[in-house]
Amino acid sequence: AVSHNQRFLIPYILGFINYISGVDLYLIYRISVFILFFLIIIFTIKILKFFKIKNFDILIALLFVVFNPYLLRYYISLPTLINDLTFILGSLIIIEGILKKKINIINIGLCISIFSRQTGIFFLLAIIISKFYFKNKIFIKKKDIFYSIFACCLIFILNNFHASIAN
Repeated sequence: AVSHNQRFLIPYILGFINYISGVDLYLIYRISVFILFFLIIIFTIKILKFFKIKNFDILIALLFVVFNPYLLRYYISLPTLINDLTFILGSLIIIEGILKKKINIINIGLCISIFSRQTGIFFLLAIIISKFYFKNKIFIKKKDIFYSIFACCLIFILNNFHASIAN
């Protein structure tokens, strides 16, 4: 139960929206799934356009995403699994940050992915390994990695604190 208690931020935010609005919580989850899926489509388009892929090919790729039975339909029918969908969004934000060579975007994606799933730490691990393997060929500086590690540690401390008091 501890690992599930460490994924508290998104359900808490949606619960807070339910508390202040009075809207049915399940409906809030479903609306959030559509918003997240819309953002996933936007980031997917941005990534594909970065590689100068033709619009028709982008449309075909998006149709594969939209009609994939394990994405949109799955999360519409089980919207309480919103953390997994948020993790996908965080992953796409990290990819966009790497493509644009912007550490701030990467850090936003890291935070989103780590808040939604503990396995998001592997993104940070991949960045650290890449820095040491590629040394000066990668745009990320050692101080950027330090800040990313610091942010991830804060998130883990917050998650573990919440998990310890939630049991």
